[in-house]
Formats: sequence, C-alpha cells, structure tokens
Amino acid sequence: MNSLRINSINIVQSGFLNGLPPADFVAALSSKLIALTEAVTSTRPQTAFSHYICSSTLDIVCSGAWFEPAELSQVVATGTGISCTYSNAMQCATWGFLVRQHLLHKPDVKHILLTIVDANPLQMRFWEDNVSWGKTSHRITQVHLELPDQPVTLLTDVEAIRIGKCNPTVMLYEYAGEIQKAALRHPERTIALCFFEGKMRKGLKRTLAEFSYLPDLYDEYGHVCGSDPWLSIARDPQRQQGESKHYQLSSIASEGYFCFLNASLNAQSHIHIEECQVL
Repeated sequence: MNSLRINSINIVQSGFLNGLPPADFVAALSSKLIALTEAVTSTRPQTAFSHYICSSTLDIVCSGAWFEPAELSQVVATGTGISCTYSNAMQCATWGFLVRQHLLHKPDVKHILLTIVDANPLQMRFWEDNVSWGKTSHRITQVHLELPDQPVTLLTDVEAIRIGKCNPTVMLYEYAGEIQKAALRHPERTIALCFFEGKMRKGLKRTLAEFSYLPDLYDEYGHVCGSDPWLSIARDPQRQQGESKHYQLSSIASEGYFCFLNASLNAQSHIHIEECQVL
C-alpha cells in the first residue's frame, strides 16, 4: 500500500463560530460536523467508518477550559452513529499522526473521516496575524479517505504516511531537507505543502525546484493551519475535472512535528469549497 484514495474533500467557512459562548459553540459546531458527516455516510450505507477530529487553533487555551472536546466528540458520535475522537496534540500536523495511528491500529476499517476544525471563537488576535507565520484564516475541512484492499503492514504504512519532528530552532531548514527526501522517494507525486508567507516560502521553493508541486496560496488565504494541503489539492489548477492524480501532502507544526501522506484523487472524487472571503 503506498497511497490512500481521497473520495471527497469538503471545505467550509468557520467564521460562524466566532464570538459564540461555549454551549452555543459546541451546538453550532457539532451540528455542522453531523451534517458534513451524514452527507458522506448516507451514500455508503452499511459501511464502517472511523471519524477523527483535529485542530490547530482549538488548542489548550480553548479545549482545556473553554470547552470540553469530549463533549463535542460525544455529540457528534451520537448524531452520526460513528465513534469520534478529538486531538490537537501536534497542531497543524495532527491529521497526519491520526492517519498513522489508524493505519497501525484499525487497518480493518477501510474508511476514514478526517475533520480539521480551525476557528477563532474567542477572537484572539494571535489567530488572525502573528510574527511566527503571518496572517491566518480558518476553515472546517472534512476529508473522506479510503484504504486500499491489500493487507496493511508496517512497511507499507511507512510508504503511505510518514511522521517526524524537526528541531524547532532550525525548523524550516530541517523541514526543507525532509521535503526533498520525500520528493525523491516519490517523484511521480505532486507535492502539496502548508501555505507560507514570502520569506518562509523562499527557501522551500528552492528545495522544490526540481519537483512537481502545487502553488502556495498564502497571498490569497493566509495560513489555513491543518487545512493548507487539502485546500491546495482542492484548488489544483493543473488537474482536469474527472482526472486521476497522485499527491504527497504535508503539514508542519510550530513545534516541528511534520507529516507526509501519499493520497490520490480519481475520476469519482468529490470536491466542494464553500465560497468565502479571503485576504
């Protein structure tokens, strides 16, 4: 197994969550997640799914005191009939670590719902613009991934998903090296990375010069946290409608955690991006 199939990518705005008190926030978010999930599962009755929710912006400040992630997971699980877990442990790269855990521990469940929830309910200025990565915008992205039919082994897991950690003090330098290793390992795949502001982007573009990669959309969206590579694929200007295409997605967190995932779109893959205000 060297690739997961992307059956759908659904990206919607999360601005409707801003300024809500905790109870209303959980109610509004869970209602949206239930609707997104049911839109996928209703087309595949009698299919087993695992559902993982992750976030960069709903970190320890929010999830440790302002709202309880276990409550959100329980409401969504009850509303959809699918077990649901939440994590923000690896920030923007959390989605990759969750996929890795699934492949290692639940390979019999072939369908994964991966929901990336980034919002700014407390309207903190840090989550709009900061010196570390510039401007930020927020989305809810739900991805339906499907494992191939062949048996999963540890070796093939490594081929499909790779995780690791860079030294935060020289993070971009080490990450550039990881990108080059990943690109050399799978030169047939188009690379989809995080969105970076100009100074951060400059060195990475040199690393990518010899490989196929998707445009950086920072100037249009800012940094979109864990949704960056998925939005990049959804907006791929070179993919013709109905065409199959192979990608290598990557995210990196401010603490240096990174992930690389091999995933492919095919002619039946469904992509939806809610029209939204950008920078």
